[in-house]
Amino acid sequence: MRIARIAYINGTKKPFSPFQAVGLPRGYVITRRYFSVEQVKANIAIAISLSMKRTGFGDMIDKNNPFIIALVGDLNDQNYSVAKMMLELSEIVPNYQGRVIICGFDVKIE
Repeated sequence: MRIARIAYINGTKKPFSPFQAVGLPRGYVITRRYFSVEQVKANIAIAISLSMKRTGFGDMIDKNNPFIIALVGDLNDQNYSVAKMMLELSEIVPNYQGRVIICGFDVKIE
């Protein structure tokens, strides 16, 4: 059974793991710096598909409990900021009639 209902899109130069942060839900991690926008979109589509199948959360993913695309942006590099990644990926959301949302935050990496 698939247990992830979130995909983290990491735009930083540092490895990201939701397992290392207390309180973050388990999820798929896609590193934006190593993939083209089209590859990231394809990976997100796979993650959403897996989560929405019966072996995942199925119909439990709805407007009240959506699949989340969580952007982890890089304050030091505007090419990988939340604002930039939001523009790149925003066309995904309308395809799922409210069952998918995008949110995120920028971090400063020293």
